[in-house]
Amino acid sequence: MKKSLLVLISCLFVNTNIHAQSNTTNIDEINANLKSNEIVYTQKYQAIFNQPKITSVLTGCDSITTTYSSNNGLAGAMFDVIADSNLVINGIYTNLSVASGVFEIYYKYGSRVLYLQNPTAWTLLGSASVVSAGIDVPTFIPIAMNITMNAGDTVAFYVTNTNGGSSGLKYTNGVGSGTLYIDNGALKIFEGNGITYPFNSLFADRVWNGTINYCTNTTGINNLKNNNITIYPNPASDYLKFTFENNNLKTLIIKSLDGKKMFDAININTSDYIFKRNGLAKGIYFYQIYSNDIEVAKGKFILN
Repeated sequence: MKKSLLVLISCLFVNTNIHAQSNTTNIDEINANLKSNEIVYTQKYQAIFNQPKITSVLTGCDSITTTYSSNNGLAGAMFDVIADSNLVINGIYTNLSVASGVFEIYYKYGSRVLYLQNPTAWTLLGSASVVSAGIDVPTFIPIAMNITMNAGDTVAFYVTNTNGGSSGLKYTNGVGSGTLYIDNGALKIFEGNGITYPFNSLFADRVWNGTINYCTNTTGINNLKNNNITIYPNPASDYLKFTFENNNLKTLIIKSLDGKKMFDAININTSDYIFKRNGLAKGIYFYQIYSNDIEVAKGKFILN
């Protein structure tokens, strides 16, 4: 009797462990290990729309977010965006399923359709080591972006982990690849594909989880500004050098994406000003420059 009871308890313990493991494994990761270069389609009949929003930081600069409510995942995700107005995409946050790793962002002008597994059609924006902020919360990918789009333009993105396996991103099952997921009046994001690295097994009807930062005021985000103001390097690690050819430029303000002032310098009396990082976290920041209380330039930079 004691032996039978021990066997029963052991079986219950094993089954519990298996169930817990299945809850932490993404179904696309399992299928990716079983299937190679096969597109898995699902059929559903209603669209999903989310309306999360991040407050503007500067005039013409804003963000659009799909969702961070994940129920699936894979190494990477591909998706299309279409511009409703002239804008520049300058940063991406996404939802990670790994604690850390090396990630890459690829892009191409035009839709991803017909080019899902054709790496020669894509341009690598860069790669970066990333530490996750947690599951189902935004994690910034510190890769420099400066993707200019005119109203009506389509650009495809491929965000992926490079570990050679199937894990990396969390995303959400959708209703149909190519279905419009969100449109905030400046930018549209569409459902796309989960994909293993690099450009391998595909799973359709997947909603990339993430946030895209952009500016519609495209005259205000370049590194070369009016009054011959330049910043270097960008992206930066430890410091930024601001060069002012007009000595009337007296005030520098640096803000985070949520509009919080992180730093200011007044009474600048030199043509070259060195801004030291001073412990600022990785991410995108905006600078504003004033002359006699009048804003004469603004832009963005990235800290790696």
